[in-house]
Amino acid sequence: MSTSAGTDGATGVAETNGQAAPQDTAGEGVDLHKGVQDPANNTTAGGAAAQEAEPREQKSEVEEVLSSGRFLLDEAIEIAFGDNSWAGCIRYERSSGMYLLGTDGSGDGSADKWVKGSVTAAKRFLEDQGLFDGDIEKEAQRLRDKEGSWATKRFLERHIQGSVEEALKQIRGHFVVDASGSRAGYGAGRILNQNGEVFLVTTSPTLIEPTEGDFPTIKALYNGLFPTDQIYFLAWMRDGIVSLRYGGRLTGKLLVLAGPRDCGKSFLQKYVITPLLGNRSIDPFMYMSGASNFNSLSGYEHWKIEDKGQSDSRSRQALASRIKEMVANEDITEHQKHKDLRSVEAFRRISLSCNDEAKYLNILPDMDDSLVDKLLVLQCAKGGIPEDYGDAQTQKTFLAKVTSELPAFSHYLLNLKIEPKYLGRFGVAIYQNAEIMQRRKTLASSPKGVDLLSVAGEGVEGTAGALFDLFSNRIPK
Repeated sequence: MSTSAGTDGATGVAETNGQAAPQDTAGEGVDLHKGVQDPANNTTAGGAAAQEAEPREQKSEVEEVLSSGRFLLDEAIEIAFGDNSWAGCIRYERSSGMYLLGTDGSGDGSADKWVKGSVTAAKRFLEDQGLFDGDIEKEAQRLRDKEGSWATKRFLERHIQGSVEEALKQIRGHFVVDASGSRAGYGAGRILNQNGEVFLVTTSPTLIEPTEGDFPTIKALYNGLFPTDQIYFLAWMRDGIVSLRYGGRLTGKLLVLAGPRDCGKSFLQKYVITPLLGNRSIDPFMYMSGASNFNSLSGYEHWKIEDKGQSDSRSRQALASRIKEMVANEDITEHQKHKDLRSVEAFRRISLSCNDEAKYLNILPDMDDSLVDKLLVLQCAKGGIPEDYGDAQTQKTFLAKVTSELPAFSHYLLNLKIEPKYLGRFGVAIYQNAEIMQRRKTLASSPKGVDLLSVAGEGVEGTAGALFDLFSNRIPK
């Protein structure tokens, strides 16, 4: 697909043909298409690299030994037990005392989802992998004495992986992790060693498969939403999906979407940004505004804050501090309830939507030199969402069109070239829409607290509701 910049209504954009040639993807990143990582490349909690044996032609060796005139039971058992291919699908988690079992959820033969299980579940899992739950040597000897060598041969071939108990001993000794869970930006099966903790990633973000094609509904949506700021949205969106897919920066600017009510800000966050960034989102506002010291954010790629309304000065100060921390630092200080603080590395992009009336822009922190390069403030307008969007059938139809066009939009973004002047620190050049920032500045300089009494005049009487209306009407819109 080759679409001119004028077609989109965006300046500073051109498209390349063929496969994506990502910009700004230097450095070591994550490989979301990688399956179970070779344990030889990961340090276990015991400090030694866990070794996985290379697959061997076990069956032919067993057959050769058992069919020869020099039948040696010990040798046949040793050969049969030599293959540890099951080791890529099971781990022991020290913190819980449970086993982590890799399952093939997609049907492609890889362990793309991991679940916790008891020792009983681990035994069943290993039996399904071809291991024998019992003393394999005694059973082989019993079969040899009772039914002959061919029965022994069939038994050893069927349980070529060896004994369940011996496998469990190996797993508890060599295939150990400290903890497990989702980790944004990393695929299931990755073993991370961060800040002294060996961590197994149990789930993957859901990535949309890019497909060349048209996306008229999505194009109309962002053309309508961003009549002047479109190029910055495209640059921010492209930076996010390229970094997620190809291992770029873990962090990016906080995207602010400020516009009139019901113009499609929240729709864009929920149905376009979230699916393109792995389809996992969470609201971080309580933590970022200082309302809570606890957070469990590291498993989500998209942090979205939607229309929180007015905010006090303490919340804005806390939000400013968190924005600096979450945009500038790759580490997240995570504090889950009933658990110790820990510092982890995880991918994230943050978006915040708010109405563009001055009192709602109050959620934004006061801008200073330390924040100016960390917030991308865009002005939104009505025009992207259908006028009759309030109708249930219209909503359903519109959402279906947007969803069906996401693969084409993803392909477009991955092949997009952004002019250097629109790129900068944290992925996108410094930009805050002038009109939005002026409204925010008007609010910052408006009368507050007791000063409103002087605005209303002396001797004010009336009900609490009437006084609230009076003072509210004095606040600039």
